[in-house]
Amino acid sequence: MLWVFIGITLGAIVFVIQIWMKHLSEARGIEAQIRDLEEEKHSLMQEWKSQQAGTQEANARFEEVRGAIAILNATAADLQAQIGRKTSTKERRGKYRVGPTL
Repeated sequence: MLWVFIGITLGAIVFVIQIWMKHLSEARGIEAQIRDLEEEKHSLMQEWKSQQAGTQEANARFEEVRGAIAILNATAADLQAQIGRKTSTKERRGKYRVGPTL
């Protein structure tokens, strides 16, 4: 009976040691995964920061272009007004005939 008890005890000790070894190997694997994920998080944060800077730069360029378009629209309206004034001046001077010609 003593030998059975010793055999069961040794079997239990071996089983506990196997569980403990499996736990250690899985813990190392999980630590490696955590380390890899932290590195990936760090690289993604750097990429996000650079994209944020690019977005801000693009917004600044967009505002510059919007201002340039407003200036060009104002210039175009001014030129159209000048063309209209010159056309009406020429019509008053008789440069253009209005109405049917014989």
